[in-house]
Amino acid sequence: MTETPGDTGTERMAAAREGMPVLDVTGEEIGTVQEMKLGDPEAVTGAGQEAGDNPPTILGHIAEAFTSDDLPEHVAERARRLGYLKVSRTMSPTDIFVIGDQVADVADGSVRLSVERDELYAK
Repeated sequence: MTETPGDTGTERMAAAREGMPVLDVTGEEIGTVQEMKLGDPEAVTGAGQEAGDNPPTILGHIAEAFTSDDLPEHVAERARRLGYLKVSRTMSPTDIFVIGDQVADVADGSVRLSVERDELYAK
């Protein structure tokens, strides 16, 4: 896989499906995709639309998914803009969040990451 500058991983992430195994950069399985939200890398900000007469948008839904209690604000901002995978781990009550630019490839029925497990955000 060849990454280009400014690559957000959105196209690769769009190929991910719930239930797919997730492997870190070393090839170690860290869990399975539980939830997936695509971001909007073209957005001017990571904040969703204000509530009002406008219909809900994907950014609005992503903004609702992340509150200050969930993840640090800088992580939540990246997740809103770049999308995320929520990865459930076997035998652990803690989920892992993979930000879109941490997805290296989706192939052969699994998601491969560009980072090690300890570089991911757990909640």
